[in-house]
Amino acid sequence: WGRTLQLTSVEFPTTSRSKPTNTEEKPHFSTVFNLTHTHVSRLPILALRWIDPTRLAYLTTSHHIVMMDTVSKSLLQDVDITLIGGGSTITNTIKKKRGAQNGIATNPADGESVLFVQCRISTQRIRVMSHSEMIDRLIEKNDWDSALALAQKKLKPEECAVLLRRRVRDSLGSLKIRYDEAQSEQIVRDLASESISFCISIRRCDDLLFREIFAVYEERNRRRGETGERLDFVALFLESVLPFIKSGRLVKLSAEIMQRFVSHFCDTKRFQEVEACVVRLDPMQMDLNALVRVDVFRLHH
Repeated sequence: WGRTLQLTSVEFPTTSRSKPTNTEEKPHFSTVFNLTHTHVSRLPILALRWIDPTRLAYLTTSHHIVMMDTVSKSLLQDVDITLIGGGSTITNTIKKKRGAQNGIATNPADGESVLFVQCRISTQRIRVMSHSEMIDRLIEKNDWDSALALAQKKLKPEECAVLLRRRVRDSLGSLKIRYDEAQSEQIVRDLASESISFCISIRRCDDLLFREIFAVYEERNRRRGETGERLDFVALFLESVLPFIKSGRLVKLSAEIMQRFVSHFCDTKRFQEVEACVVRLDPMQMDLNALVRVDVFRLHH
């Protein structure tokens, strides 16, 4: 058995009645196969099966079931089926007949989410987790990075927004700043950067990032009087915006964030950083009142 999987796209012959949708595409009169991705498994592959039009499962010689997403070309799950007993993954075990070969099969009556995996001396009936279930499992393990990455690829923007709200509220709400303030500051910065990057990716900066997520940072700032904390959560959020503007990933700020952003950097006399950001922002989306403040501060300092 080999270890290499090759994914190909197929272009069927075009005819005079079936014109290419792309006007620049030239007509062709034979079937064309294009190699789109090559995946190399760690171990030889015994059998494979399509779960749905975008997900593929294969069985290795070490009796691992590997789930692969053929769109993102990423591995979704790698499960050693010999170590799983009971639970929601393996729902039934059937004794393997002598001489039966290793393989993966499906039963139309069970739907595409159930696989029959034949290995060693038994046949395992496995239910494949949905994307939502996989995300929930990752969150249970506190692997938020992987959970948000999978959500971004597989869930709708509103479902992604729900996850990010939960992530930020839970993280800031449970953060206890005691002895290592520097470590806590880095946690807050990393969370802000993660939130900004995620919102840019799902195109939800105006409402989700600059309103809802920013409001959580403001609320955490208001609680400083109760806890005696010195960290300025709003300032850390605003400073986390800076590298995204400089890199060109963020070209627009809401009017409120623009004012707060300029005020923060002017108050700390970091005028050059403000100017470096202003030239990279969309001029049609700028708050003129905030820009005037930059000039006034420069004149008086």
